[in-house]
Amino acid sequence: MDGSSPTLKSYKYTSPVEIDRSVVLKAVSVKDGQVLGLIPAEQAFNVHKAIGREVAYEHPVSRYFQADGPNSLTDGVRGTLVVSKYWHGFNAKDMVATIDLGRETTIEQLMLGALQKQVDWIFLPKRVRFELSSDGVSFQEVAVVNNPVHAEDADHQTVEFVAAFSETKARYVRVTAANHGLCPPGHPGEGHPTWLFVDEIVAE
Repeated sequence: MDGSSPTLKSYKYTSPVEIDRSVVLKAVSVKDGQVLGLIPAEQAFNVHKAIGREVAYEHPVSRYFQADGPNSLTDGVRGTLVVSKYWHGFNAKDMVATIDLGRETTIEQLMLGALQKQVDWIFLPKRVRFELSSDGVSFQEVAVVNNPVHAEDADHQTVEFVAAFSETKARYVRVTAANHGLCPPGHPGEGHPTWLFVDEIVAE
């Protein structure tokens, strides 16, 4: 948990690990005194103000890619390059998610994590709009972050859409990620709706 790659001298996992801060957890399997595999397994966790809070969606998450349930966007567990249970999927729809933080608190940064894997028709959102509200009815836009990846960059990657702004008091967070639309000319799925994959909304 100190960021280094685990070795035979690292702490041995014997019970659940308590996580109280943002961290990347790395682990290896050991058999007969030898480390198995060349690359450690790792999992990122984000601890933030929206952890464990309920998420309300304007458009339902695809039944094929529901991650670990409706509140996976606030579970602190980050997705990887693998299309796994940590990603929420939306087909041909924008993602519009509203989070009730439970009480009014000060926020100065918001982030949405997204996946690009164009071979599987998964494209980054065109833009992400971040809004805050004290009553859950009247929302104020605090930032719009455009897709920072060049249109010709089709690499398989995860991207964080980060919005930093002046400290603002709010209880509700609304994040809108604009679906890419249709697969572009030359793509195997040309003309068909794209997928939008997101893993976490972070409020700090």
